[in-house]
Amino acid sequence: MKKLVFIGILSFVFVGCSNPDSVDFKDLEFETLAGEKVALSQYVGKKVFLNFWATWCGPCRAELPSMQQASEALADEGYVFLLVSDEATKTIQAFKDRQPFTFNYLKKPSSIKLLGIFSIPQTYLINTQGDVVQAIEGAHNWSSDDNMALLRSID
Repeated sequence: MKKLVFIGILSFVFVGCSNPDSVDFKDLEFETLAGEKVALSQYVGKKVFLNFWATWCGPCRAELPSMQQASEALADEGYVFLLVSDEATKTIQAFKDRQPFTFNYLKKPSSIKLLGIFSIPQTYLINTQGDVVQAIEGAHNWSSDDNMALLRSID
């Protein structure tokens, strides 16, 4: 009987954690690489490109150059690009120091799996009201015409 109850609880936890729709993104908090708290709600009024990634993830690294191009092209259109990893701060900082990218690198103090993110890269496009309007799995060429049109369509 104890085994059955345990399996039931585990099933509930995994089903609940695998649903990013249950996450209130406005309440999410991260840390800068200097350890300062950053609430996603402080970006209301801006368009947010929120990307969950890791330094060891090949597809994550592969999309960074096109992400940088998109970031530069959208600089005057109210966008902020946030890259979030749950890796150790020193790992993220070492990666940042070796790269030419100008993103806002943030750390999630707990596992991103608690947000229902089990595959990276995972990107969320957030409008100026702070609502997630698009969730996009996998690596993409963010500077392609189609993706630039998608990014520009966010209000």
